[in-house]
Amino acid sequence: MAYWLVLRGAKKLVLTSRTGFKNAYQKLYIKRFKQIEKLIDDYKIDITVSTSNAITLEGANKLIDEANKKGSVGGIFNLALVLNDGFIENQTVETFKEVCDPKLNLLANLDVVTQAKCPQLDYFVCFSSLTAGRGNAGQTNYGYANSAMERICELRRNKG
Repeated sequence: MAYWLVLRGAKKLVLTSRTGFKNAYQKLYIKRFKQIEKLIDDYKIDITVSTSNAITLEGANKLIDEANKKGSVGGIFNLALVLNDGFIENQTVETFKEVCDPKLNLLANLDVVTQAKCPQLDYFVCFSSLTAGRGNAGQTNYGYANSAMERICELRRNKG
């Protein structure tokens, strides 16, 4: 997603990862951003990798404050996911929380914080799944998290 945004003109990005970059694939994309800079005169890509955990309201505030230091925030894209599959009789409060935190709770916190701190926000996007509407055996928690995320986006859209 970050690469797609950069190819379309985005110059300032705040990427979130609770653990920071941890594999060669992620590092490769940072290298590609640097290559784009070399190809285009006066094109500087400013990337921050934040470990602020927006699963909490405090973390969401910290993340948006970091982003606002770069300039007004134009878009929020939530691609986070955790899977913990199991039939409903094997699901627990903990397995629902583990799956809902990065999708639903993070997005709900960013919804609240961006309404207060990002007046020029153009995009508020969550990546969902077919499980939200069709379901999938063993993914009740994941389907629930995706469906609830979609409701947050619908409410935002209805508010304008």
